[in-house]
Amino acid sequence: MEINNIFPIKDYSKINIYQTWNDFNKSKILELTDKFYPYIHYNNFHFTSKLNYKDELHRCYNRMKKLFPKDFNFMQETYILPDDKEIIEKKFKDYKISKNNLWLIKPGVGSLGNGIKILTNFSDLYDRGVITKYIHNPLLLNGKKFDLRLYVLITSFLPLKIYLNKEGLVRITTKYYTLDENNYNNSFIHLTNTGVNQKNKNYIFSKNVTDENSNKWSLATLKNYLKRNGINYKKIFYKIKDIIIKSLLSSEYIFTKESRKKYFGKKVSTIIGYDILIDENLKPCLLEMNCICPDLLPHDIVDEVIKPEVIKNYLNIIGLVPFSHKSNKPLDDVYEYKDKIEEVVDDSLCEFERADGSFERIFPLKDNVYYYKKVFESPGKENELLWEKLKDFV
Repeated sequence: MEINNIFPIKDYSKINIYQTWNDFNKSKILELTDKFYPYIHYNNFHFTSKLNYKDELHRCYNRMKKLFPKDFNFMQETYILPDDKEIIEKKFKDYKISKNNLWLIKPGVGSLGNGIKILTNFSDLYDRGVITKYIHNPLLLNGKKFDLRLYVLITSFLPLKIYLNKEGLVRITTKYYTLDENNYNNSFIHLTNTGVNQKNKNYIFSKNVTDENSNKWSLATLKNYLKRNGINYKKIFYKIKDIIIKSLLSSEYIFTKESRKKYFGKKVSTIIGYDILIDENLKPCLLEMNCICPDLLPHDIVDEVIKPEVIKNYLNIIGLVPFSHKSNKPLDDVYEYKDKIEEVVDDSLCEFERADGSFERIFPLKDNVYYYKKVFESPGKENELLWEKLKDFV
């Protein structure tokens, strides 16, 4: 499958990257319905959109942290508005800003870094949002703060199947990192979002995918940089994979019985954009999950190389079936199962045999299913049967 010309744009500096999801949605290109038609593949689970909201994500995380305190330690201490208003008022009654005591205030719904700022006083509080402990000691690239945008593919929640794209984006600020109090709310120092930093006239677009002088790198470029500086890249990403799996397990809280019934056995998948920040102790921290709009549009040369591979291999993995819209039937013969669970499990095994290209399946694997089983509230027959068959899967 060739997608070489999917992004024919050459002058990336002229792209309006601030177009919002709502603006896009007004075009009515996509409409969500409650109906599922045979052999048509849908690219969104409606309930995962809740994780796009910072307060909902932290509700799911905090709930799991209470159940598994040792396993869920990959997000910063956070309080939710208005849920924790009384706790916040008590905790921050005598709040004094210091380098080790900085807190971010974030609106519950937002994008492109809008509304995120360092908490200075109670007049900054939102009616709905979160207050999060600021990571004051981030790992730096040439003196600048950065984060990662990773692309995660979920082809099913029942059974749970997760893939991580091997390439991703490294988003770097346009100004050198400092905790000088006069620069607390300088977005070009503290916010890594590309949409924010491209507003700075000093933003440097990549000349090629290996360019280390730009404000956006590929993961491969980061890997080479860390290797030169004696940092173990593999250990960091082992922890990141763990974060991805556990964060999706926390979504069982919003995966209701109605959702299970609605999506079971249906052709639905989704790509989620994960934002990860690494501190100077090489501990990765989950910042956000972008479930509604993971940003697969091109903004520079790095995007043009990485994002078409994400799309192409996503389509390969889900295995689209040749289908006739005239007869409303598949063009190939289809074996019909009497047992729906067995059908779903066998379909999953077929999926695992397809070429995954730039993606890597991170769950389920033979050597990790029983480790993560303890975090499942209710694995269900579908997961249990798939895990059992994985023992003999080559």
